[in-house]
Amino acid sequence: MISDNTIIILGNADALKKPDTAAVRAQIAQSITNIGVSYTVDGASQVTVDLVDEKLAMWNNGYFAVGNMVDFFDGTIKEKYMIASHEISNGEGEHFKIKLELRTEAIQRMKMDKKPQALKSTTAYEYAEKVAKKFSLGFMGQKPTGIKTTTIKV
Repeated sequence: MISDNTIIILGNADALKKPDTAAVRAQIAQSITNIGVSYTVDGASQVTVDLVDEKLAMWNNGYFAVGNMVDFFDGTIKEKYMIASHEISNGEGEHFKIKLELRTEAIQRMKMDKKPQALKSTTAYEYAEKVAKKFSLGFMGQKPTGIKTTTIKV
């Protein structure tokens, strides 16, 4: 069941500092028509949220901007996600359909990294370890032996 704490938009602090934040949470919760969760072994889980926005009130307040942070509570675990993409289409009357794709914060920050640095690494193992550290991700790998030093650019 969807509650007021299932989806909490944390981004766009100005829009959410209106007098009644609880009303904003309730408005978003009541507008949700579908939530799809895709958990993967590689940690790149994605949440898809379909909702209805009457007269584009929430859209125009910037709640669904790409990059906004979102707390998602699945009933057991609360995780931080980032809005990766949004799609809007006509609904019935003054109700518009909005589809949000949310990805975990670290994964989305990696995808948005427009200026990746060249990391001098002796192996792909060390490169992956440095990237994981840069984005505060856990790392698990197996060190290879007998490899020459190379610079890997992304």
